[in-house]
Amino acid sequence: MDCKQKSILVIKGINQYGVLSYMLEGIAAELQYRGYIVTVCNWDELDEWKKQKWDICISCQAINMTFEVQADKYVTWLVDHPVLLNERLIMHRDMDNLWIGCVDQTHVTYLKDVMDYHNVFYLPHFGGISDKIKKYKERNIEIFFPASYLDIEKFVNENTEWRTGAVKVISDLAINELKKNNEISVVQATKNVLEQMGETVDKQLITECMEVFGSYVDTYICRYYRTCVVKSLLDEGLQITVAGSGWSDFKEKYQYKDSLNILSDNMSYEEVLDCIGNSKIVLNVFPWFKNGSHERVTSALLNGAICLSDQNEYTKKYLKDESSAILYDRNNPQNIAKKIRYYLEHQDEAEEVAQNGKKVAMENMTVKNSVDKILKVIRENG
Repeated sequence: MDCKQKSILVIKGINQYGVLSYMLEGIAAELQYRGYIVTVCNWDELDEWKKQKWDICISCQAINMTFEVQADKYVTWLVDHPVLLNERLIMHRDMDNLWIGCVDQTHVTYLKDVMDYHNVFYLPHFGGISDKIKKYKERNIEIFFPASYLDIEKFVNENTEWRTGAVKVISDLAINELKKNNEISVVQATKNVLEQMGETVDKQLITECMEVFGSYVDTYICRYYRTCVVKSLLDEGLQITVAGSGWSDFKEKYQYKDSLNILSDNMSYEEVLDCIGNSKIVLNVFPWFKNGSHERVTSALLNGAICLSDQNEYTKKYLKDESSAILYDRNNPQNIAKKIRYYLEHQDEAEEVAQNGKKVAMENMTVKNSVDKILKVIRENG
């Protein structure tokens, strides 16, 4: 069938700050530009579209209403580790016309090896672009971090009832394993712990562990490092501007009165992009992505800010320290403070790094790149 005859339904679900809705709208617009017949709807508008048969249905996070629609093919994009969406994914494991895109290569491996999904492909984040980008030297925000904050102590206390006995022991040891070795995945850390305990580790045991505490370990380790990095930079005397939920709790707990500037706890993604376009440096602390992207990285680069990020295989492939980004060791973030100050004081050199990063992103991290990957998978599979 010619692309101009293919009908595609894009379903937007509920998502914090509207990030995923923005991304899906971008995918829809690119598909329309290429000649596809595309309809975009919100999850609560779906009833009027259920009667129609679609060639392709696209969504994020495997939301259940995706599969209430009649379609020849389904494509869903996971932007978190699959363990966080375990219940949804188990329900649709036997669908042979479902393709799942993942922002991290280790998530692809997890879905194939642990959950027995076959139609899985790598679909890294693309970035959004503000229509209010300022010239680099005219930008008002020095360091911007668009992300939420979760108090680790409260998180642990909220999960005490079910985390008892062996579950608590193994999950705590897995977290310690990840702190010792930032290169491994949650699955590998759990395997290491079980083997050290003398267990025979097979697929069933790993699956059970991930279903019980995989989400807890992933959330803990991500938020632990997010807190560590921000605290370290503030302790070095740097000022950080944040947008996202929870930062008032952080500010009260750690008493950063003047150095932490909170713009909003519920800023829309379009507003976040405008702030990125008004920032000299955008901080990224990766979730536990070992070989994948995050929209903080791609959007920082596309909007001409310096991306200040910890490292993984994705950054090693695309970015070079002090050439197209500033890269740091998440275990020693305080060591980057001197370099940050240098680039804040030497704006010509900073602008050069930002522009080099933008060139990399324009070639590799746009919505066009993502739609190319989606269409390639669909075409290769009939």
